[in-house]
This record gives sequence, structure tokens and C-alpha cells, in this order.
Amino acid sequence: MRQEEIQSLDDTEQLANSKHMLQQFNQMKKILMNFSFKDRGKVILSTEINWDVIDEMRKERKIVMVLRDLNIDEYIFLDLPEVDIYNPEHVKECPAGLQLCI
Repeated sequence: MRQEEIQSLDDTEQLANSKHMLQQFNQMKKILMNFSFKDRGKVILSTEINWDVIDEMRKERKIVMVLRDLNIDEYIFLDLPEVDIYNPEHVKECPAGLQLCI
């Protein structure tokens, strides 16, 4: 009981995740500052360019995630019947592989 309480108070994982997210934020800030320009001593960001850059980075990340998946061919060629995915009883009747995809 005491061991579980001590483990629940351990925030090492949360700290590592927070540091990682902060590093990502700083990297994005550096990237986006490259698309700014100075006018009369003020740095001006172009929101349209920034939005396009962020959108492109998001698309690239999704592509990499798909390419890293080893079972992507199985998922692409999976025969998906008409199943109500919000009905647990219908999902339970499906084969295990299909349940995993759902």
C-alpha cells in the first residue's frame, strides 16, 4: 500500500515529458522566427506562412508515423464490414484482428 503511494507521488515521467514538450516549443519558435521580418525595429511574423509551415510539419509527422508502422499493409487491405463501432456487442462479435483495428 505504501509502495503504491510512493510510486503515485513520483513525477519523474511527467517531468521528462514536460521537458520534451518545452524543447519542442523552443524548436518551433526558432523555426517560426526564421519566417519573420523586421520593420522599423519590430519583428513581424507572417501568420499565413507560420500556419503553412506548422501544417506541413504535421503532415510529415503523420507520414512518418504511418511508415514506421509494421502492420500498415494489413490495415490497408483489411476488409472492414459494416460494424457499429459504438456498440460493444457488435464489436465483440468481430474477429480479434478487426477488434484491434476498431
